[in-house]
Amino acid sequence: MSILILLALPISANVAKPQNISKAMSKVALIVKFELKEGQRASFLKIMRAHATGTKRDEKGCLQFDVLIPEGNDNGVILVEMYRNDTARAIHAASPRMKITQAAYKDMIKSRSIMKTYVDEF
Repeated sequence: MSILILLALPISANVAKPQNISKAMSKVALIVKFELKEGQRASFLKIMRAHATGTKRDEKGCLQFDVLIPEGNDNGVILVEMYRNDTARAIHAASPRMKITQAAYKDMIKSRSIMKTYVDEF
């Protein structure tokens, strides 16, 4: 006679996943936060909307480019950008459009922070 014993082990959502993200092939997302000088948001948004529109239109590696306006912060703007991979992001960073855009807004901002992330494609 055989006895089969089954053990029920809990499955936790908090179990760490292996860190096997291939950065070369993974989508790259940027979250860019701007704090603008007082009264500059309208002018900044005009520049950034044109930049986002041109980037989405002309750069095949750009999958998403959103301009967000945070609630309760009259001087803040957040960009969410998604690129096919790090190569596409690097092409964007080196583009003539990027240099022109940065020169156009440089006197409008108090600060800028960039968080670069890789998409966890599970």
